[in-house]
Amino acid sequence: MRGGSRTVLWPAPELLSTFYESAVVFCCAVLVSDAEEKRKALTSLIDRFSVDEAKAVAALSNWSHMTAVIRIDIERITGKAHR
Repeated sequence: MRGGSRTVLWPAPELLSTFYESAVVFCCAVLVSDAEEKRKALTSLIDRFSVDEAKAVAALSNWSHMTAVIRIDIERITGKAHR
């Protein structure tokens, strides 16, 4: 760069702070083996994220046997904040 160097701060210092909020979740991950529970979980994902629901439902019937579903059972949540 001609004429020396330049320091660019991003984000701008006036947008930074020492305030924070955080959470820690303690949980147990379980591989879902029940076919109905697995179908319900995958259908929920289709409903939420699919653009073409017909294709997604077809894919579910064709590929669900090759898809693992992992349920996360939350045991406890802790958190802290500095406001």
